[in-house]
Formats: sequence, structure tokens, C-alpha cells
Amino acid sequence: MAKIGYRVYCTNGTKNDKVGAFEGWSDRFDEWIGIYSPRVQQYLSKTLRGALEDSDLDDNYDNLVKP
Repeated sequence: MAKIGYRVYCTNGTKNDKVGAFEGWSDRFDEWIGIYSPRVQQYLSKTLRGALEDSDLDDNYDNLVKP
């Protein structure tokens, strides 16, 4: 089991706990998740896929998002 906390500790965080200042959710939302749960993924396993495969990018979506 792994305890998951939805926060990022940083010097300019807007919330504080015993570890320090952070951005994210309080410990009320922490939860225990099994290590082999499909909700736990290998670090960066889902974020690099799109960046590495330019053929999957659709330029038509650029018109939907204003800069």
C-alpha cells in the first residue's frame, strides 16, 4: 500500500502543515492505494507518450484554444 497525498510542497505555497508550505489538497483527501492498483502508474509513463509521437498531434485543435 502507498499513501497518496495530493499536494506539492513549495516555498510560496498558500497552505501549511507539519511538513511545510504547499499547494494542493489538505491531508483530509489523502488515501491509501494498493501498489498494483491501476490508479498508480509508473512515473512519467503517461505524460511523455504524446510528446514523443508528433504524428498523433492534430493541428485543428489549435483554433479552439485562444492564446
